[in-house]
Amino acid sequence: MTARKYPGALLDSQHIHDLLSSMPSAIVQHGRDYVYQERVSHALHDPRFLLARLHGYQDSYVPFCIVQPTGLHVGCTCERSQPCAHLTALLWQYLTRPEEFMPPPPDLLQEDDPMIPRWAAGRFPWHLVPAQKPLWQQPWDDIKSLAFWDQATEQLRTIRRWTDSQLARILPQLHPSWVQQPAWRSRWSQLIMDHWHKLTQVPFPYWWALALQNPSMPLDPLWPAYIPLPNDTWLNAALNTMALNRAEASLYSILIDLATEPGLQWLQATIALKPDIDPWRLLTARILMRRNKRDQAVNLLRATWPDSVQGQHEVRRQLLEWLPLEQRLPYLVAECLESPDWGCLEALRPHLAGDAWQALQQAKAARLIPDATPNDPKE
Repeated sequence: MTARKYPGALLDSQHIHDLLSSMPSAIVQHGRDYVYQERVSHALHDPRFLLARLHGYQDSYVPFCIVQPTGLHVGCTCERSQPCAHLTALLWQYLTRPEEFMPPPPDLLQEDDPMIPRWAAGRFPWHLVPAQKPLWQQPWDDIKSLAFWDQATEQLRTIRRWTDSQLARILPQLHPSWVQQPAWRSRWSQLIMDHWHKLTQVPFPYWWALALQNPSMPLDPLWPAYIPLPNDTWLNAALNTMALNRAEASLYSILIDLATEPGLQWLQATIALKPDIDPWRLLTARILMRRNKRDQAVNLLRATWPDSVQGQHEVRRQLLEWLPLEQRLPYLVAECLESPDWGCLEALRPHLAGDAWQALQQAKAARLIPDATPNDPKE
């Protein structure tokens, strides 16, 4: 196996293009030929690396490109000097056919990324990697995808445990477009109802890991089955979230809803150490609400009003959920001013005096359509 380092540590198309431009044109052309002859298979990509299997004219090789703090570590399991045509084929495949790259199977990801030693020993586990991108990692197809899902769902009727099913293995890598389809969402809801016992017998860390791997998955119906969360499970899930550094605030909110008091204390201490987790104090306020301290939660959000428009919107939306009706009016007016929907004006008319409602109408027109007359709002 031979390798080489190049400056920069990004796997974006511009950087890959610049990298190829720095390599000998004859070698790049040879790599293009490999791609056009469809000799690249088992192509994997995540933010840390690119790799694939290159079927040469005499043998198979594994070209790779690994992101390191000091630059890109690139090479191939062949014995040729670098860059080789196998490597340029990998880079050209990524540049021209990125849709053919797959995320690595969860079974392949281990601590400290031991794949390079496996390549060197000739023991790369190709049986874990599909030769081509499987159907569930491709955009939704009304016929193929639906038929595949129905067939995989039917398998659940003949097995005892959810984790033994094909669906359990593919959900972390399900293409986001599937989740957006009404037909799929309807079947997912039905699956939860039909197989509730099997699904909720799975330990909580399985679903939490899935939520981290595929945040678009609609798992909300399952969380109540795990209330209250055992302390050790809560701590493990939260620690894993922090280690991965990819959790969204919505996932922390789920843990807040499930956690017992020791878990809430741990999260509160964590936020104090890493305030960037909770820039608008929403998570802290939700912890207070979990402890039935509504007034403290509301006062905290009012006292730490964000500077950003997005932050103000998120905080306002939370206050509208928690405040009694008689205290919502200022926030409803602010939401109406920022919304492109003119229907909110009519919704507020019964709650405002005539001159106040007219002033709001004029302010909305001035903000959204500066040249329009207040009495003739345009879409």
